[in-house]
Amino acid sequence: MIDKIIRDNYPNESVGLILQNGDIVPLANISETPEKSFKIDSLELAPHLGNIGFIWHSHCVDPKKPSIYDARTPSLKDMEQQALSGVPWLIFASDGYDVTDPVQIPRVPSNEYLDREFIWFINDCYTLMQDYYHFELGIDLKQYVLHDYRNVRKSHSVFNDYINEYGFIELYDLNDLQNGDLFIVDNSGFTENHLVIYHDGKLLHQGLLSCVEPFEAYAGKFKKRLRYAG
Repeated sequence: MIDKIIRDNYPNESVGLILQNGDIVPLANISETPEKSFKIDSLELAPHLGNIGFIWHSHCVDPKKPSIYDARTPSLKDMEQQALSGVPWLIFASDGYDVTDPVQIPRVPSNEYLDREFIWFINDCYTLMQDYYHFELGIDLKQYVLHDYRNVRKSHSVFNDYINEYGFIELYDLNDLQNGDLFIVDNSGFTENHLVIYHDGKLLHQGLLSCVEPFEAYAGKFKKRLRYAG
């Protein structure tokens, strides 16, 4: 049903609810720019308050203008408004023909570390680290400081301002490596903007697909070594 609603409304974004009993409730998108945003009439939403399982909406893409970024990537506004709503959101994407499976925000942690398809704030190097620390080390790291991915992806030294705030210290050699130690490296033409995780003599990281690589593959490429100190 949701797929049909999204196709019928394309190229405008669709929006609706999934109630706690599983019922799907489509809502009118009253945004002044419905092709790139959505807005819900509070009077239409009011009868369902307290009974909402998910708020869902679609991102619309032009099949003639392909992007290297997953169309379901949550915008800064998506993340801010989801937090204010107090219920999880599902984000679909459509080119008018196909409708993707949704991603959920807040994201759902997973202990499946390999072959995760890259999506900013869903499957990226920091969320991979969060999951690894949660499932392997029993440590719950701080949530993201919210950013617009269009700015983050072009930034140098993405993590440097947050090393201490997030509970890490910097180490200055390669002695006594421990599972969970982090290395900051350069990536995609930008400096010190990517995290890799040391695990059992190898390095786990999120590329276009998350993978494990030999430690030696990064020899000489480490910019900083970090260890969690609480």
